[in-house]
Amino acid sequence: MIKQRNEVRREHLLAGLVIAGLAALLGYVMILAGLGVVAEVVPIASLVPAIIRTVRRTIARADAQLQYQRMVGDFAQRLREIARSGCKSKDALRQALGLGEQLDAVWAGEALPDWPLVQGILHECVADEGMRESVEYDLRVLWREITQAEPHHQHPAGPRTDQRAGSVRSAPDGDTARAGRKPRQRRFAAAAQFAAAPLLVASTFAVLNLGFLTRPGHPAPSTDAGRPVALAAWSSWTYPTRASVDSSPAVANGSVFVGDDNGVLYALSARTGRARWADATGSQIDAKPLVAGGTVYVGNDASMFYAVDAATGKVRWRTPLSGGIDSSAVLAAGTLFVGDGDNEVNALSAATGRLLWRRATGDTVNSSPLVQAGVVYVGSDDGDVYAFSARTGDVLWVTPTGAAVDSSPVVAGQVLYVGSDDHKLYAIQAATGKVIWARRTGGSVSSSPFVYHGMVYVGSDDGKVYAIDTAASVIVWTRGTGGAVLSSPFVAAGVVYAGSNDGKVYALSAASGAVLWTCQTGGAVQSSPAVANGLVYVGSDDNAVLAIRAATGVRS
Repeated sequence: MIKQRNEVRREHLLAGLVIAGLAALLGYVMILAGLGVVAEVVPIASLVPAIIRTVRRTIARADAQLQYQRMVGDFAQRLREIARSGCKSKDALRQALGLGEQLDAVWAGEALPDWPLVQGILHECVADEGMRESVEYDLRVLWREITQAEPHHQHPAGPRTDQRAGSVRSAPDGDTARAGRKPRQRRFAAAAQFAAAPLLVASTFAVLNLGFLTRPGHPAPSTDAGRPVALAAWSSWTYPTRASVDSSPAVANGSVFVGDDNGVLYALSARTGRARWADATGSQIDAKPLVAGGTVYVGNDASMFYAVDAATGKVRWRTPLSGGIDSSAVLAAGTLFVGDGDNEVNALSAATGRLLWRRATGDTVNSSPLVQAGVVYVGSDDGDVYAFSARTGDVLWVTPTGAAVDSSPVVAGQVLYVGSDDHKLYAIQAATGKVIWARRTGGSVSSSPFVYHGMVYVGSDDGKVYAIDTAASVIVWTRGTGGAVLSSPFVAAGVVYAGSNDGKVYALSAASGAVLWTCQTGGAVQSSPAVANGLVYVGSDDNAVLAIRAATGVRS
């Protein structure tokens, strides 16, 4: 990777030289005009767009190169992590580590190894079939992104033989000659092409424009020098909001829906981050929006619950509740269930907002309800976990914990998992409310748990993310961060994503807790991440919604 970074530094140096040369050229033309050497000057502004485009292409080429190498390096690291944690055979481990070294040595323009080699290592090192399929899917997506971002991956593919890997893979037309070069020759050729292309364009413009300077009446030449470098379709982005974003994003139908502390509800393009619409509700939105049937449902701290058209942002109905709403709603059989700051759990008609029933608890309900098999499960700041009949609101059972329950419950199988401010994560029988086990952490657990492949993942105010075996109730691993973890983890394809009050978003190995990457934001991350489209969507207290590359942690 040091070699790769040095190559990119050289390309950035070349980019700087090109920019300096173009600036000197523009200055030379302006001096000629000032001295009156030329009879008539075609407006200097006609040169500026071409120069700007050339500079942008030069910088984009170097940045794309750096991004490509980072992606390859991250892939190699992921492969090594999988191999070290799962390979039982020394031969398989040796092969995996060797392939990781080969990936580390890949420089733009050189052939990547064949995908079946990676696939074979996964079959040797990941015994669980479900886990293997999940990991393989995730790595295949990253592999596809790498091959698409490869600097020479621009034309319909033809066969290319990789003599090192002993495999045949797709390559652009013309790569046959390029593949025959030695690595050093390829590096010099790539660098020469990189430097020569913008200089050739600039020289052409200089000759044409200086020629036209002495020929009055001639139209200025075309300055369309070509298309910009193509980047991956699902790029990272950052959208600036009007206030902190503690609300957790909901991703649906190509849009990201999220609220901010000024009470603005946003609908952003999931691909680009551009705002489709933004509606002010008048008070802070902490809850995660619920999107269903073309409608966005969300409440605010002014006790108002909204149903908004997902396409236009137009309010379809609003219903006042008795207290501020930090709880996120859940929908089941046409009924919405949501808690409020007046100690109540509410059931509303999703079509009209009409109140169907309301049940009191002993304190504020910040926990978000869960509906399973006709039962509504929810926590309360009175320290109890409740089970209500979804149809009637009748209390089915109540299970006490030792402190407030702001964590939102999840159910896996017949077991409900929920955290408490008494520092414990609870496993409770969903049918009876009987506590199966309670595992202590080092701080309050207001983060909501996530169950994945026999493990439950949760954050704690002690600054750690915990992985607990659901059957044995033992802590398998912990991973410390630099601040309280109020954000609820999201697990996808063997990776745990979570935010921390230290301002970072973390990607951790679900198997070992190893840090795969971190992404620094400008404020505490209490928002819970959502993962879709190869991106991690999350809010931050620095007044921003971010889309971070799930594979690499790269942000815009």
